[in-house]
Amino acid sequence: MNRNLGILAKYFGNSLIRNQKCFISNRNYLPSLMKAQQISYANIHDLTKRKFSSSSSSSSHQDQIEKDFQTAIANFPKIINADNDTKLRLIALCKQGSIGPCTGDKPSMFSASEKATYQAWKSLGEMSQDDAKKEYIEVVNKLLNENPDKSTKQKEPELVFEERDQVYWIKLNRPKQYNALTPEMYRGLIDALKRSAEDPGIKFTVITGNGPYFSSGNDLNNFPRAIEEFDGDIPKAMDVSRALCQEFVSAFIDFPKMLIGAINGPCFGIMFTTLGLYDCVIATEKVFFTCPFSSLGQSPEGCSTHTFPQIFGPSLASELLYFNYRMPAEEAHRLGLVSRIVPSDKLQNHLEEWLYSEKGLVKTCYPNSMFNAKGIVRNEETRLKLHEINKVECDFLQQSWASEECADALQKFYSRK
Repeated sequence: MNRNLGILAKYFGNSLIRNQKCFISNRNYLPSLMKAQQISYANIHDLTKRKFSSSSSSSSHQDQIEKDFQTAIANFPKIINADNDTKLRLIALCKQGSIGPCTGDKPSMFSASEKATYQAWKSLGEMSQDDAKKEYIEVVNKLLNENPDKSTKQKEPELVFEERDQVYWIKLNRPKQYNALTPEMYRGLIDALKRSAEDPGIKFTVITGNGPYFSSGNDLNNFPRAIEEFDGDIPKAMDVSRALCQEFVSAFIDFPKMLIGAINGPCFGIMFTTLGLYDCVIATEKVFFTCPFSSLGQSPEGCSTHTFPQIFGPSLASELLYFNYRMPAEEAHRLGLVSRIVPSDKLQNHLEEWLYSEKGLVKTCYPNSMFNAKGIVRNEETRLKLHEINKVECDFLQQSWASEECADALQKFYSRK
């Protein structure tokens, strides 16, 4: 276990794990750094040509440079319009300005993020600390001034909620990230299900997605973010992440009202596995379902080790849980996970008609009749069993996060393309 934690520490970057002063705490740094470098090097070429004089200066001048340098470091996370190479050079300039030239030998083994940082720092050669600080200050200020409104632009909500005519609507709203779940979204969904369950005016809760995807599952950038949040304490980050996953699935197990999944596009991972805990699932013809656990060095969650064999049979459940099988909507419909398939351009209209028309569910279904029936189907014994399965799955999931396989899979994920 300790060896594998060391592998994760190595993968996520020793500078982050040791919390070195010179490391810039930008939560988006690791994933952006690991992306393919397909961006023009023109701006970087300009940066490398830029030189500053290094004549001696007064103490007050040095103090001002240091003050501006620290301000620039604090402003770095606000930069959203820089390419990966520019951000990487800023990391190197920060190290050069804080420590001086890179004099150590290249380690024999390290992660892709460490390698890129080392090479960028080494490329600065004998640039003085003052020159590195000045360039760092200049570049950060230039990037902030190029688009000042973007750094303060209000962020779109990751979840959109609407209570309308006895229906509580929940929409995943990160379309540019394929509705991948952040920790805030996990907590938001937990709270939304609780609010819906406690509101006597709500009969139905509908979960759907904005954009072409329903959800790509757990955002893999959550791993470096969690480690950063806990100052490099990987076991603590894993404990908190595991507890959040268990609480999230428990919210579906215990939800007492009617839960409908309106699957508008491809559905991955935990947002697929938890569908076995919904009361009804409808999907468009563009949907496919997959949970690529073994390709990511992870293990099943969402009580899928129990619900999938019941829904799909043992053999097909094995293909889904072990072999990363991609199931089309038509097959999911034939096997019973999906109750109906709707044309993608008519999904919302279908929901409105199904729920709100004169013969729709809101007007024709008495709430207590539905809730009592669900209470029999998902009785206390069943819920206790599901909670135990959820706990066991989360235990194994946490173990997988600390494995060499998971570290290797994540490194490949960030460095591909």
